[in-house]
Amino acid sequence: MKKLLILLLPVIVCWSCTKGEDSPVDTQVALNVKTGIFTKTANSGIKDGSAFSENGEELGLHVTTGTVGAAYEGISSYLNVKYTYNSTTTTWVAASSVFLPINDNVASVYAYYPYVSTATPANGILVTIPTNASTTKDYMFASNSGDGVSPANTTPTAKYSAPTVSLIMNHALAKVIVRMKANTDGSGVSVKSVGIQNASGKTALKSSGTMAITNGAITLPITSTSATTSTLDTAVPLVITPSVDFPIMVLPTVISLAGELQFVVTLSIGGVNTVVNCSVPLETSSPNWERGKIYSYTITSQGGTALVVSPTVTITPWIPGFTGTPITF
Repeated sequence: MKKLLILLLPVIVCWSCTKGEDSPVDTQVALNVKTGIFTKTANSGIKDGSAFSENGEELGLHVTTGTVGAAYEGISSYLNVKYTYNSTTTTWVAASSVFLPINDNVASVYAYYPYVSTATPANGILVTIPTNASTTKDYMFASNSGDGVSPANTTPTAKYSAPTVSLIMNHALAKVIVRMKANTDGSGVSVKSVGIQNASGKTALKSSGTMAITNGAITLPITSTSATTSTLDTAVPLVITPSVDFPIMVLPTVISLAGELQFVVTLSIGGVNTVVNCSVPLETSSPNWERGKIYSYTITSQGGTALVVSPTVTITPWIPGFTGTPITF
């Protein structure tokens, strides 16, 4: 299951212009991007709603003839078109417009986030997981239909006589949620941060990779490993309920052994910070952290520095209840 962002790309007619103007005549129409609204979880860069809302957000469009890397109408700039979100007008503004000519040639469209000026189908974009989990970018892609990722009822093509493109944004990363609680109230134990790292000598967790802009596939290096940590502004006391949750985005990760990864928990006891490492349990039926899924773990304080990690891992889609139907604007 994957949290999905929905994009609808309707087209606005450009009326005929007087001689000397640079605007196109009405023999072609221009793509205009609209999205829904998203909410941003406190203390994280994770997008948990249906679209963007922050002014200045940028995404890239890859507009082709239907073959990856083949520019629509032979215009090379269409292979990486930047759209910038204007929160005041709630519209996307293209750095350079994409036009659909009256000859009804079909444009096949992909999208990715965030925009990178050097992105191409050949080199993709660099994906990095910083040590500060709150600054991790929520890398996404809207792939063309027929790839086994996008819902079957998306409409990833457009032409002059049918100028609407409907795409659904997919998460390229996985999300891990660590839920901290205590086995009793009033234990005097607070939590300040939770991180994820490789166990000594292990390299399963990666901190960088390359994402294909057309299908979101991430190629991982052999090395490039580091911890990533979600930190609260102030330590929060642990109680039976509710839990204190730490969301952390990670690259898709192949996990082969229990204890290959560790949770790094910073506790505050009597005003003194103490770091405790806990082994990440292996979910045998679905051991890997896959893109577009949420993996929830529970760690319970037993008092002092004693922590118990539940062997049960809850795996859910990034957007619960998604039916595969794009939102229409």
